[in-house]
Amino acid sequence: VAAVAAGCGGAAAFVAGGSRAAAVARPSLVCSTEWRDSKLHRVQLYGHDGSLDHDPGEALEGEHRSGSRAESLDSPRSGAGMGLQARWERLKTRIEALWMRLSVPAAVCEHMHSGPMSLASPHSLHHLERHLKELLEFEAATSRIISGWLQREALIEKVKGTHVLGYNDARLGHLRADFGRLDRLSVGLVRLVGTWCQRFGHLAVDATRLPVSRPLEPGQKLRAVFVWGGRDVVERIHSDADFLARGDLQQLGRGAVVRAAVGQAVLPDVDDPSLQLSASGAASASPLVEAPQTPLVLAAAVSRKPTVSEVLHEGPPPPWYSPQVARAGINALRRGQPCGGGERRL
Repeated sequence: VAAVAAGCGGAAAFVAGGSRAAAVARPSLVCSTEWRDSKLHRVQLYGHDGSLDHDPGEALEGEHRSGSRAESLDSPRSGAGMGLQARWERLKTRIEALWMRLSVPAAVCEHMHSGPMSLASPHSLHHLERHLKELLEFEAATSRIISGWLQREALIEKVKGTHVLGYNDARLGHLRADFGRLDRLSVGLVRLVGTWCQRFGHLAVDATRLPVSRPLEPGQKLRAVFVWGGRDVVERIHSDADFLARGDLQQLGRGAVVRAAVGQAVLPDVDDPSLQLSASGAASASPLVEAPQTPLVLAAAVSRKPTVSEVLHEGPPPPWYSPQVARAGINALRRGQPCGGGERRL
């Protein structure tokens, strides 16, 4: 029991890098499962050919084929013709295998071992079937997000490698279409991750991953975060949307936009080949400099306003949003005080 629990909880004991922001990562980011280089990622990577012929936004709205196939082959009631003890042992073995595959927190494993897995009975069998079904749905939903994320990364690299010479260049139309597909894919991923966090957050957050030297502050709670390369994928999507709005394609897929004391700050990613870490840990410029994008490519990027950055977008707030500023504005409107020093406008 201890070995299985240790394997479940220790699969991602600490988030190790992708970005400089990970060095001061939030507790929720540290305690959430890292999915890059995971078993599910390797399965998706081997079966992913990088093809972008289909619309990635439509692919996210449909059912994930591999997840649906796995669910049909590994249905919790697939051993209905077996006896109680045999079915109980079979479910227990399959659940423990999924624990290791999905890096389920040790607390969940220990709870099941001390409960339904401690004694074979009709009641425990029912609980094991429910838990197995939840794990299969968790695996399918996670694989679906990973598949969409791989498509998004391939599309970003395609966009960054596009060069347009003039208005009559046919690649300009393809580039605009790619920006539209990137926007739809980003919106679909944000919605998928939001649903994933609500349904399966307890299977992805392990409080034991939090370092002893960095305990939670009073009133602070852990929340589920879909982590890829040491970063929150929703934060990454919002940062990329900000870079697209600025026309900064070199930082697309690398940098992070964070809210600072005054305005916003850009943190370049340590994986950026144009940056190197000095002995003191600070980022210094390297001779490796990417070729600048043509004006037509930058104009196409700026003209496409990202949907996730819109004020009325249904999802997490963008980096520029400040709850304190929003509350101050609402309170000023309720008191009837003019905002901005001019006439009050309703």
